[in-house]
Amino acid sequence: FLRSRFCKGLVYSQLGDALIAINPNRHMPFYGRDKVDEYQALDASLPPHVFSVGAQAYKHMCNSMESQVVMVVGEPGSGKSQAA
Repeated sequence: FLRSRFCKGLVYSQLGDALIAINPNRHMPFYGRDKVDEYQALDASLPPHVFSVGAQAYKHMCNSMESQVVMVVGEPGSGKSQAA
């Protein structure tokens, strides 16, 4: 599943509430202002993306008035800083 998505250029995959990211080890146009705006709408038809995780956490925080935690874990050099 992950390999087939990665081969199609889809480096993000959703697994329940978890987002799995595979570092493509090359520049990909994932992080522009246009992507931020696109994912702030919380459109469920959009493919998985790190910005959707942030938008969902922010929406839940505003609606529930509870703090939210987003964990970013992975091997050294796996792209955690780039994604965060």
